[in-house]
Amino acid sequence: METNKPVKNEEINIIKRAVVEQIEELYNKLILKKKAS
Repeated sequence: METNKPVKNEEINIIKRAVVEQIEELYNKLILKKKAS
């Protein structure tokens, strides 16, 4: 989703961090499911 509106580096970093945290959460859930089974 490209927009012409300039985005601050701070906003980009916050978004990146949020995405990384979500990915880590999903990854941990997958590992826990594999260990449980």
